[in-house]
Amino acid sequence: MNEEQAKQVEQVTKATEAAGTASSAVGSAYAFLNSGDPSAMFMGTLAKMLQYVKYIDMVYPPKIKMMFEAQSKVNKTDNSSSFITKIEDKIKGSFYDAPLPGTFGYYQLHSSFVSNFLQSLLTLGAIAFIILLLEILTRQGSNSSKIHKVLSGILDIFKWNLFLIMFCGMYGDIIFFSSLEFKTAKFSDLSSSISFTICILVNVLAALVITRMVQVNLNLKSSRKNRIALNHQTLTMQDAVEKWKSYKPFFEAYKNYTFSQQSFMLFFIIRISLFYAVVAYLQEYPRIQVILINVISVGMILYLILGRPFAKVINTLNQVVFECTLLAFNVCVLILTFYDGANSYDFHKRESIGNVMIIINMVAGLVSMLFICLKMIFMLKEIYQDWRRSKRRSQRASKRSSAKHQNTTLEIVTDNTLSSRQTMAPNSVSSHVQLRSSANTSTNTSDLTITTLDQTIDMSHLTSLDTRPHRLINGSPQRERISMFWS
Repeated sequence: MNEEQAKQVEQVTKATEAAGTASSAVGSAYAFLNSGDPSAMFMGTLAKMLQYVKYIDMVYPPKIKMMFEAQSKVNKTDNSSSFITKIEDKIKGSFYDAPLPGTFGYYQLHSSFVSNFLQSLLTLGAIAFIILLLEILTRQGSNSSKIHKVLSGILDIFKWNLFLIMFCGMYGDIIFFSSLEFKTAKFSDLSSSISFTICILVNVLAALVITRMVQVNLNLKSSRKNRIALNHQTLTMQDAVEKWKSYKPFFEAYKNYTFSQQSFMLFFIIRISLFYAVVAYLQEYPRIQVILINVISVGMILYLILGRPFAKVINTLNQVVFECTLLAFNVCVLILTFYDGANSYDFHKRESIGNVMIIINMVAGLVSMLFICLKMIFMLKEIYQDWRRSKRRSQRASKRSSAKHQNTTLEIVTDNTLSSRQTMAPNSVSSHVQLRSSANTSTNTSDLTITTLDQTIDMSHLTSLDTRPHRLINGSPQRERISMFWS
């Protein structure tokens, strides 16, 4: 490549990384505000797959190779003077690092699981510390205070919704870096033994999360079937949802009609785990790697189109578009594998394919940022609409409450020219008002009872010859309902 081409590749790489950083920031905010929707995490995990293709041992065009090298240096911190960076470098340097073969060694990966997975471990540790701090503050605060309610709400987000979203996005790295640890572990070295132990613990945690994910979805499936059989209800599972509210990322953003729809998170984790396992364990068979990666992508796209697991259309569209973008990139890699033999020096064709791959890589970053921003806007709009509805409900409740405290005056007028006024409280559940009108000994008497609970009038004791209905004059909101009884 000439200098101008190198600058173009560098600019494209920087623009892609900037879009990825912006998407990560907005996605983190989205995950915090909407902890039941892990779709932002999906975009970050899929975008990282574009970079992990570089570990497939094949001849890439010069531009693509330079792009991969620039991406691998983004997180390099050799010249940084940050305190946190120095701590990270010191920790990484203290662990055993064995030489790695092929592309793993070319891109200077560590063999130690802790060294490779350190940033993720620090992120999980920070979330765990915040959860512990919120637990302490929540228990010490008064249950009726506003601060206690705010802290309880934040604690519900962190425990365990946000933790699960972040952890599920790390499954690919766990699979990939565990393979390096398993291949190079040296138990005679203390640091290597520690790294291997931490690797096993993280894998056990990953297995427990998968187990709980299956348990939650099977329980919701059973609850759905029971409700259909007993109550003929298919849309309401409030009791089961309340039981698993701490695991909302496993089911809340998806349809609950079938197990395959509701369990999208499970299928997504299997999908990314297969991709990283193929890249990590089949290094000696690059063409088979690329073929399997494309088969996995096609299978996922078919599942999204036919199954439509997401409850929101924008999430389905987002996932399908990004999966198709990833498939287009992998198809280009597959084509390159056929130029990796006798036609490996056909630079013109390889350069054309490389240009397409650079464009796809840039489009992937823009698509990710666009959809996350759109979902953020829609979510804020929903929050505003919910706030408006809540405000209107509170206003109506306030009006009803004030009306209940006002006394209601009823005037009963009978044709025997006798009027009686009685003041009663409409909010009384069991109060009965009994009105009697009487005249001289020769005048007819009437005895009627009005029950304010169900607005019924008992006229069984009426002995008057005049059977025309009485007129109830009511100045309260109950007037309309009482008058409806008479009509």
